Amino acid sequence: MLELIPSGGSVPMDVDNDYCITHKQSGVDTLHFEISIYADVFPQLAEEAYVYESSEQQSYVIRGISAVSETADVDCEINLDAWRERGDVGYYNETSAVATTMDAIVPSGWKMVYEVQDPPRRSVNLDAGGTPLDIALAAQESYGCSMRFDTKAKTCTVLYPDRHTVSGTMLTESA
Repeated sequence: MLELIPSGGSVPMDVDNDYCITHKQSGVDTLHFEISIYADVFPQLAEEAYVYESSEQQSYVIRGISAVSETADVDCEINLDAWRERGDVGYYNETSAVATTMDAIVPSGWKMVYEVQDPPRRSVNLDAGGTPLDIALAAQESYGCSMRFDTKAKTCTVLYPDRHTVSGTMLTESA
């Protein structure tokens, strides 16, 4: 179930549980749903408004609304506002472990969890600087890891996809 989170509480959204969450390797997951422009909650929808998804218990931010005919497409991104609050001008971290890099940038109130400690030391450098999220995304490329952000528990888990074997059934979409 989806709920709009305005300043005064939460408002259920009638989308019949017909929405899609896309889990991305970077951890910057997305949520997409369609809603009738005649729905009671529709006038309250706006970009940068917050949406809560109850099955995974995650908070999202509306990034775009496109009204077409009698429905609107709503695109959201996992709420990583805390990871965007501050920025560093020029970021240089020469040859350190992923835990050293991430523990130095994790926002207040969040904690880091590591699937395994990555013994190799690598550099993460952003000449133009960036937010902690920018640094985390650059760290993923440098260390060959991925991240999973949990907005309820306020944790960021560092995972290593290449260390896992795929089992079971994989579904792919044909072109």
